[in-house]
Amino acid sequence: MLFRATSLIIIASLTVAPATGIAKQRASALKGQLILYKDRNYNGDAYVIDQSQSVVELDWNIGSIGIGPDTRFEICAKPRFKAPCMPITESIPDASSVGINGGLGSARPLP
Repeated sequence: MLFRATSLIIIASLTVAPATGIAKQRASALKGQLILYKDRNYNGDAYVIDQSQSVVELDWNIGSIGIGPDTRFEICAKPRFKAPCMPITESIPDASSVGINGGLGSARPLP
């Protein structure tokens, strides 16, 4: 299972998110960006999302998540924003600490 049920916070109102691609080096998240990193502590391959992406496909498990200043995203375990979902409002150096043990299905910015 992608998320532990005990760590979920479900949000009803959302809006927007597609990925801009994979980077081979560590990048700092800019305002409006969510960056999925392959390894913990923002290391390894990175996948940048800066708009609604109804399907997120990665060849690796997510180790950490970076988010830009004043940015909020919703990530969902399943494609097309289907639950379980959780909001991301701050960077997470170890994705497993919030129940993310694998990939994710979709992501989008929150207002």
